Amino acid sequence: MSVLHKLFRSLRGVFQKRAIDQAMDDEMRSHIEMQTRDNLAAGMSPEEAATVACRQFGRVEAIKESCRDQRLTSWLENLARDVAFAFRQLGKNPGFTAVAVISLALGIAANSTIFSFVNTLLLSPPPVGEPNELWQIWRLNAKPASELKRYQVWSRREIAYLREHNQLFTGIGAFEFEPQFTTWNRNGTGESVQSLLVSGNFFDLCLIKPALGRFFQPSEDRTPGTHPVVVVSYGFWQRQLAADAHAIGQTLMINGTSLTVIGVAPKEFRGLVAGISPDLWVPFMMAPSVLRDADWLTRIDSHSVAGLGRLKPGVEMAQGTAELTLLTRRFEEEIHGPDLQDGAILTPSLMVPVLLRGFVRAFTGTLMGAVFLVLLIACANAANLQLARAVTRRQEMAVRSALGAKRGRLIRQLLTESVVLAALGGGLGLLISLGLTRLAGHLVPATLPIRLAVDLDWRVLSFTAVVSAITGILFGLAPALRGTRMDVADTLKDESRGTAAGRSRLAGILIAGQMALCLVLLLSAGLCLRSLLKASAFNPGFEVKERITAGFNLGDFGYSTAQAREFYTRLTERVRGLPGVQSAALASFLPLGTEHSNGIFQLEGEKPPGGESGVSFHQFGAGPGYFVTMGTKVLQGREFQETDREGTPRVVIINEEAARRYWPGRNPLGRRIYIGDVRTENAAEIVGIVQTGRYQTLGEDPIPVFYECFDQIDRSRATLVAHVRGNSQLGLAAIRRVTLELDPRLALIGATTLEQHLSLALFPVRTSSLLLGVLGLVALVLAVSGLFGVVAYSVSQRTREFGIRLALGAQRHDVLRLVLGQGLRLAAWGIVAGLFGAVGASHLLRNLLFGVGPLDPATFLAVPPLLLAVAWLACLIPALRASSLPPMTALRRE
Repeated sequence: MSVLHKLFRSLRGVFQKRAIDQAMDDEMRSHIEMQTRDNLAAGMSPEEAATVACRQFGRVEAIKESCRDQRLTSWLENLARDVAFAFRQLGKNPGFTAVAVISLALGIAANSTIFSFVNTLLLSPPPVGEPNELWQIWRLNAKPASELKRYQVWSRREIAYLREHNQLFTGIGAFEFEPQFTTWNRNGTGESVQSLLVSGNFFDLCLIKPALGRFFQPSEDRTPGTHPVVVVSYGFWQRQLAADAHAIGQTLMINGTSLTVIGVAPKEFRGLVAGISPDLWVPFMMAPSVLRDADWLTRIDSHSVAGLGRLKPGVEMAQGTAELTLLTRRFEEEIHGPDLQDGAILTPSLMVPVLLRGFVRAFTGTLMGAVFLVLLIACANAANLQLARAVTRRQEMAVRSALGAKRGRLIRQLLTESVVLAALGGGLGLLISLGLTRLAGHLVPATLPIRLAVDLDWRVLSFTAVVSAITGILFGLAPALRGTRMDVADTLKDESRGTAAGRSRLAGILIAGQMALCLVLLLSAGLCLRSLLKASAFNPGFEVKERITAGFNLGDFGYSTAQAREFYTRLTERVRGLPGVQSAALASFLPLGTEHSNGIFQLEGEKPPGGESGVSFHQFGAGPGYFVTMGTKVLQGREFQETDREGTPRVVIINEEAARRYWPGRNPLGRRIYIGDVRTENAAEIVGIVQTGRYQTLGEDPIPVFYECFDQIDRSRATLVAHVRGNSQLGLAAIRRVTLELDPRLALIGATTLEQHLSLALFPVRTSSLLLGVLGLVALVLAVSGLFGVVAYSVSQRTREFGIRLALGAQRHDVLRLVLGQGLRLAAWGIVAGLFGAVGASHLLRNLLFGVGPLDPATFLAVPPLLLAVAWLACLIPALRASSLPPMTALRRE
C-alpha cells in the first residue's frame, strides 16, 4: 500500500469515523452470526449457540479498541476523547477544579512574570532588521580594576577613526550610551525630554523603516551644526504631537536650538538598550549646538558612546575584532604613545549590554529560583488534591480495568486530566502575569530614567505553555501511578484500604516538602525585609525628611559663567524667601544619585602612596549653607560662606574619612590640596571637616571625599536642595513658579523629595524585599492550605477510629492532641529540612543585603516558629472537628 493511499485512508478515517465504526460493528455481528449458525448445526440450542459464539469470538469492545488503535489517527482520536472526558470530570467537581486551578495559576503566573523580564532583558534581540548580524563594539580594558570595568564605551573621535580606517565592516556607527535630559520649549514653557545623540548612519545600521517621513542621511552628519534635524519616537509623536500626520517639517525648540522633525521611528523601535527609550534622536553633528559644548565632537577624554557595526559578507567576528583592536592601539599610539594595550571587542547586539549582563543575570536568576520554588509548592498542592480524588475514583479505575483497559491507558487518562488542569492554570496565570508586569513597572524609582516596556511575545507564550505542560505531568504522575495500582477484585468488593494509607504517606511527604520550600522563601524574604529596615533607618550622612531637590542645566541655553552665577544667586535668594523654607543651597549633584565624580589630586607636603600619581577623592561642588540644609555635621572648621567667591582664595572641605586616611593623627585644617598640577593657582585650602556619609551606594566602604565651593568653580549645571516645613509638594510647586519667573524656558530636572531621591539607593533591597515577600506570602498560603487539606482528609478517613477512641473513654483533648500532633509533625519535618536549604539560599542573597548577614540570627530564630504557629492554626480547625464528633455518629458513618 502506497504512502499516499495510507494518508488518504487516514484522512477518510477522520471525516467518516461514524460510518467506519458502523461497518466494523456490522462485520463483527456477521462473524458472530456465522459462528452461531455453525453451533446450531452442531446440535446446540439457540441460546447456547449464541453464547458460545460470543465467547469464541472474544471481547467485542476490546477488539474494537484494538482495531481503532491500528488507525494512523488513533492517537489523535484518543487524545480528543481523553480531553473531552477530562473536562467532564473536572466539571463534575467544580470545587476541586477551582482550588487546583488557582493554586497552579499563582505558581505559573509568578514564573511567567519573572520570565517576561528575563525575556525582555536577556533573550529578546533588538527590534532591528537582521539582528544576528548587528554587532556592538566595545573598548576592551586590558587591565580592568574589576570585571564590570572590562568593557568600556568610546569617545566620538575614536569611533570616527574606526569608521574611516576599517576595511572589514559595511558600516560602523555609534550612539550615546545614556540619553541627555534636554529641554523642549513648548509654547513658552520648558519641558524635560530625553534625547539620544546618534551617528548619521545609526538607523541605516538598524535596517528599520520610519513610520513617517525619513531618517538621517549621511550628509546630515558630516559638518557641525549645518543640518538641524531630529527624529522623534513613535510614543512622543502620539503623546506630544497628537499623532499629527503633518508633523514632518515641524520645528522643535530643544535647548534653545530649532530642530526640524524629519521622521518618526516605528512603533516597535524604542532603542537598542533595555530601559532607555528616548523621545528624540539627534545627529552627532548637532551636539555642539544642542548641548552648548563646542568641544564635544573633538574631545578625546570623554567616553560616552557605544559602537555599532555590521561585518561584510564572509567576514568572521574574530577578524573584525582583530582589525578594530589594531586600529584602537594605532589611535592610542598617535594620541598617547605606544604604552597602552587596550583593544576592542565585538559582542552580539542585545538589549542589555555586555557590561551589565552579569548583574542582570544574577538578579533575575535569584528571582527565577524563588518563583520556581513557588511553582513546586503549587505542584505539591495540586498533587495532594489529585491523590484525594484518586482514592474516591478507585472503583471507577477498577471497573475500567475489569473491562479491559490497560494500566498505561488509565495512567494516560489521569495525566491528561492533570495537564488540562495545568493548562487552565496556565491560561489564568498568563492573565495574572500581564497585570503583574504592569505593576512591576511602578517599582522603578522616579529618579531613575528607565522606561522598561515588557511585551508579551512568542517566547513568553511558549514558556508558559511548556511550564504548564511540565507542571501537569509533574504533579499528576505520582497520583496517576498511585491511583492505578490496585487489586481489581478487592477494590470492586471495597475491601482494600491500602491505597488510602499509601496516599497519606505520599501526601505527608509532599506537605513536608511544601513546608521546607515555604521556609526557604520566608527566610529569604525575612532577610531582605530586615535589610530594608536597616537601610531605611541608616544615616547616610544627611537628613532626608523635609528636604526637596531640583536640578538645572543652564548650559542648555548658552548661559555664560557670569550669567549662570547671577541666575543661581537670584534663585537661592528667592527660594530662601519662600514660606516654609528653612534654608536652601546649591550643589553640583547629590550623593546616592546617578552622578559621580572622581579625581586624582596632590597633597601639600605629601608623597603619593606606592608610586601613584596622586591620591583619589570623590568630589562634589557645594555652595554656602549646603551642610546646614542637608543636615550634615561639620566636625571641625567651618562651612562655605558667601565670601568664598570667584577671585578669592580657593577653599575645600573634606570628610572625616579623608582626614583619617591622608592625615592620620594630624590636623588637616589649613593644609592644601592641589587640583591638577602642584602650582599656586591650583591650590585649595582645607577649611572644614564634615562627617563621612554614603555617596555611591549604601553598602560601600567609607571613601574619602572633598567638596569644592560651588561659587568658585564653573558650573552650568546645578542641583538645588531646600529644607522645608510642611507639604513638600507645595515647596516643589513654589520652586517651579520661581524658575518660570526667572526664565520660563527652563525645565526642572528630577524635581522630587530627598526621600524619593534615596529610593534609587534602596531600589535593589526594596525590590528584592517586595518580590520575595509576595512570593513568600503566596508560598505560605499554598503550603498552609495544603497542610489543612491533608489533615482534614486524614480526619475524614479516620472517623471510625476516633469514634472508637471516644467510645472507649478517650477525652476530646486526646483526639485534639492526636490530630494536631500529626499535622505539626509534618510541618516540623519540613521546617527542619527547609533550614538546610535556607542556609544555602541565603548566601545567594548576600549581595542584596545591607547591614544583615546571610545567617542573621534574628531572622532564623523568628521565622521557623512563626511558620510552625501558622501550621498549628491550619491544623486546629480539622482537629476541633474531629474532637467534637459524637462517638455514635462517627461509628454510624462507617
